Order: sequence, then C-alpha cells, then structure tokens
Amino acid sequence: ATSKRRLITPSPTFGHSSLPFAATLIVTPQQFAMLAAFGMTNSALGLTLFLLGSRYLPAIQTALISALDAPLAPLWVWLIFAETPSQTTRIGGTIVFLAIVGHIAQDTRTTP
Repeated sequence: ATSKRRLITPSPTFGHSSLPFAATLIVTPQQFAMLAAFGMTNSALGLTLFLLGSRYLPAIQTALISALDAPLAPLWVWLIFAETPSQTTRIGGTIVFLAIVGHIAQDTRTTP
C-alpha cells in the first residue's frame, strides 16, 4: 500500500501547482460544448472504428497503423491550419513513416 501511495503522490502535487496558471484557461459553455462534441466524434468514433477494423488485421499491422498517429499529426495541422512543423519534426515523422511503409512493403512481398 505504501508503494502505491508514493506513485500517485506527485500527481495531485503537480496538479495543484498549476492552478495559478489556470485562470487564463476559462472555458465558456459554448466552448465546452464544442470540446465535448469534438471528443465524442473524433476520439470515440475514431477509436471505435479502429477497434472494429482491428479484428480483421494482424496485431503487428494494427500496432503499425496506430504508430502512424504521431508522424501524421503535424501533417494534418500543416494542411488544416497552415502551421509549418519544424525540421526535426519532419525528419522524425519521415523516419517513422518510412519504417512503417517499409515493413508493410516487406510483409506484402513475403505473404503468399
């Protein structure tokens, strides 16, 4: 019991230390409704579809598809908001993307 209590102690401590900065993060009811709608559609619907589709794929391919989330996120932000990602972000995303594409290509060649 003592080790579990030690593991969760930092969470409330750091949470309370961020309260002075929270005054600028007040959310209006309209913004809260938009955030809730975004969470329900983007997260819930996306994860539900991913879960349903994962039944038809091997576990490694499902893991690789989920690994595409991180390198593709800057691409979506760039396309939608015109925010240019840094060079290190582009390099890292390219490495992960090429590793996944390479694995899928190799798997496709070896599968009869």
